[in-house]
Amino acid sequence: MQGVSGENHLAYEVEVANSAITVREFVYIDAHSGAVLDQINGIYGDLDREVSEVSLANVIWDESAGDPDPIPGGWAGGSAQQVIDWQNEIDGARETYNVFSSMAGWDSYDDAGATMRTVNNDPNISCPNATWNGTSTNYCTDVTGDDTVAHEWGHAYTDFTNNLIYPWQSGALSESYSDIWGEVVDLLNGRQLDTPDVVRDAGYCSSNEEGANFPSWPETDTVRWLSGESDPNNAICSIQAGAGGTDAQDWAQIPKSLARLQALAPKKIYPGHGRRPISREEFADLVNI
Repeated sequence: MQGVSGENHLAYEVEVANSAITVREFVYIDAHSGAVLDQINGIYGDLDREVSEVSLANVIWDESAGDPDPIPGGWAGGSAQQVIDWQNEIDGARETYNVFSSMAGWDSYDDAGATMRTVNNDPNISCPNATWNGTSTNYCTDVTGDDTVAHEWGHAYTDFTNNLIYPWQSGALSESYSDIWGEVVDLLNGRQLDTPDVVRDAGYCSSNEEGANFPSWPETDTVRWLSGESDPNNAICSIQAGAGGTDAQDWAQIPKSLARLQALAPKKIYPGHGRRPISREEFADLVNI
């Protein structure tokens, strides 16, 4: 098994597991003496994370090296804030990995088991901020909330799955997807960092319940939502300008125009994952459809 020459021995392989399959071990027992020859973990995990401080080369926590999770206080000489940030970064990486693995069977952001590398306290970004640079996610001190970490790893997944470039419509889509991934992780991980911290179920987001589900909901002239069992059905969306005259009418027209563009000419508004943004002339033609 280890690639080392030796004598052959008859052995029994015994698989040991619990009902939840959170424990699965293979034990090899000498058939003659009853001695335990080896014990091998039977749960195969592809998740691999690293955290660096200040620069990618300065690795302070390496999952493949067996470094502890949770990270103990004072690890690698880090301050209390550094340890908090490092823990947030490895937690967020794991949670994002699990979301994409559960949804699509994806193995890390490149579906090839890439190590999820993080640089904490990165001096190359303007703080407070966080980035994905094609190799690692990078964070300023105390900018490591779960939705932020998942947002940046969302950029990595989008980068490798759809090759969305960052400018124009493609960039807007990339940011929107990352916002979704960040909020999904934030609501599913059970860390209770959202207010209100409620995962959507049937009817929950469909009714306007100001003061109950949305205590800080802004005052509006009209809010219309589908309700409950009607959620899966098609709908007519009506966007009306409120007070504000011409400016309000312009702002109300923007989402209506974008929705119409996407519905009537999706290949033109979003041509092949952002390879070419539409021209000013094409945009004018589409608006006048």
